Amino acid sequence: MKIVRKTLFMLLCLLVLVCGAVPALAAEPQSAAPAKETSIYNRKQIAFLVIDGTGQVNSKMRTLWQRQVRQAYPRAKYEFISDPQVLLRGQNYVEVQATDGVNESVLAGAAETMGADVVGLIVVNDMREYLVQSFFMDWDDGPETYLRVITSADLYMYKRDGDKFKKKKLRKVETTDISLAVSPYKEIQYAMSDLARSFEGLPLI
Repeated sequence: MKIVRKTLFMLLCLLVLVCGAVPALAAEPQSAAPAKETSIYNRKQIAFLVIDGTGQVNSKMRTLWQRQVRQAYPRAKYEFISDPQVLLRGQNYVEVQATDGVNESVLAGAAETMGADVVGLIVVNDMREYLVQSFFMDWDDGPETYLRVITSADLYMYKRDGDKFKKKKLRKVETTDISLAVSPYKEIQYAMSDLARSFEGLPLI
């Protein structure tokens, strides 16, 4: 009788051990799949270049114009190249290669030189504002004074994906009341916004 009890006790212990081991095996962690890189760490590169032929472009203007390109490219997928040496290398490439004007092949080469996926370029030719007198005399105050604004710039967008290229020539001379005049850098801002958004098929604002 004692032998039977002993045997049953051993079988019971063995059964408990086996039942306890099965959940432990089931709970054993699986080898985790490598985490997929989030887009913010694998963003495409935008090179924004300004070639100033007037000596008037400052950092405020450049930043304002760059923001217009940002409208077409979300931060989660694109980032601007900030290394000044890389940007200078791209600008030098454009200035050397564009002997017959900036075209698709010039910007394609600049993009490759900088490692950029998108290139936005503004070539500023003229930005002038000066006062002019009206031909008509006001009997009380003398001739009216107006502001003449001259804006000339060439704007370009290039994208390596699909080898897309688009340009816009801005030529504007306007003589108007001083309070209604739009500065040349603002005219370039609006034109760059339209170019970048239309380049990516977005509605104009």
